[in-house]
Amino acid sequence: LEEKKDVTLEKTQIIDPGVVFIISNILADNGARSLTSGQQNGLIVSNYQVAVKTGTTNDKRDNWAIGWTPNLLVAAWVGNNDNSPMGKVASGVSGATPIWRRVMVFGVSKRDKQDFPIPEKIISMEVDNLSGWRVHDGFASRTEYFIDGTQPSGEDPIHLKLKVCRGNDGLAPPQDVAGGNYDEKEYIKLEENDPVSVDGKNRWQEAIEKWIGGQEDKEKYRPPSDYCREGGRLTVSFASPDNESTVSNNFEVKIETVSLMKVTEAKLWVNGEEKKAWTDRPFSVNLNLGDGKYTLKAWVKDKDGNEAETERKIGVNMSWDWQPSPTPTITLVPTPTVGTSLTPILTTPTVGTSSP
Repeated sequence: LEEKKDVTLEKTQIIDPGVVFIISNILADNGARSLTSGQQNGLIVSNYQVAVKTGTTNDKRDNWAIGWTPNLLVAAWVGNNDNSPMGKVASGVSGATPIWRRVMVFGVSKRDKQDFPIPEKIISMEVDNLSGWRVHDGFASRTEYFIDGTQPSGEDPIHLKLKVCRGNDGLAPPQDVAGGNYDEKEYIKLEENDPVSVDGKNRWQEAIEKWIGGQEDKEKYRPPSDYCREGGRLTVSFASPDNESTVSNNFEVKIETVSLMKVTEAKLWVNGEEKKAWTDRPFSVNLNLGDGKYTLKAWVKDKDGNEAETERKIGVNMSWDWQPSPTPTITLVPTPTVGTSLTPILTTPTVGTSSP
């Protein structure tokens, strides 16, 4: 055994405290391990937050359990001294765990009760219970911790609620959605790349498809990707401001899209000048424009390369179609010139009596 001596040692931080907290929080979550261990299992220490992990080596030569609180760590190992495989002990849960738990229960009772402290830059948020993405569409959710900056953002690509045609397979076209003529259905989209394939085959996806094929509700895992009838795959519109409206100098522009695929790019032009570009939702921005007439143009593109655009005319502190009053035109009328020419006066002779 190493003898403890009172010496000053230089401390070196080897891992971010946020990462340590996340790992401990995961391993203390009984709900996360209940699928394999059941809700009631030997890894629970009642009324204490305890992180614990079990393990078993190949051929059942070793199994172990290691768990900790902020002020106590216990590790237990089970195996044969000659490294021969064990005959009856199947795993760390049935082998090392009972020993570990007895020591842990005894140890925590002798110490102050402590939960794992939450470090700086750790945030909590509600996530979709199935996918782990941001909560949406009223689906079941749970609270999870994240290191700030790593939390999920954008649209959930796995757990979907899609607008589909009534009485028909396929997505509802935008005109049906605008008129409320659609149904909403829940889907789960499972797609994965094969990171180790050298022959072009995606064995991960093949395994997923095989699993889906064995499910009773397999259609739930096959979300439609096409409209039920002909219609645009991508549309864009302005949620604000209204077309041909008058706004103040400061106003918000909101762009909405209807698309089959994820929209990956969006841009806004004002009178032909690009003002804003986005790579993810929300597509909104506050503008400050001087008085005048403006044409707003929105353009979007989805991950398949489909594009759409639309325009909107507005007036800032004036009508969108304002025109200046016409300038009066002055017409010069020539002035008569007084000259020396006289017009002869013609007289009619008078008929009278003549003198002799």
